[in-house]
Amino acid sequence: MTASQPPAPKPYQEILEQIINDVISPAAGEIDQHGTFPRAAIEALGRAGLLGLISANEVGGLGQGHRAATIVVERIASACASTAMVACMHYCGTAVIEAYGSRAVREAIARGEHLTTLAFSEVGSRSHFWAPISTARQANGSVHIDAEKGWVT
Repeated sequence: MTASQPPAPKPYQEILEQIINDVISPAAGEIDQHGTFPRAAIEALGRAGLLGLISANEVGGLGQGHRAATIVVERIASACASTAMVACMHYCGTAVIEAYGSRAVREAIARGEHLTTLAFSEVGSRSHFWAPISTARQANGSVHIDAEKGWVT
């Protein structure tokens, strides 16, 4: 390495371990005891690029697949189940957005500026999340969804 070359970036697993040790583990008890959202952990994951773990390289993500997301969620879960669930659902939503979302939203996810989630169990579907009864329509350059959800992660 010459003086003009920046140091090689740390692998995402190493960065994850640091976040777990510095942010996730110390707050886990408090988060679970009080049922609070793990904001500091999610923000740290976003700053580190880990919210963009499965986002494509072309939008600034790490370009990893579902296996990497599973490993990350499993590792987070060993420290804080609540934070792991948020990360898991984010990766699930990101997978859908990677397939169907706009480039702008995909780039925001990759930058760690957008947290995704899913809304399941529609009222009237008898909790059969695989059989949605909601509708979506395009209007004025947006998609309008008509749904009544009973479970949002």
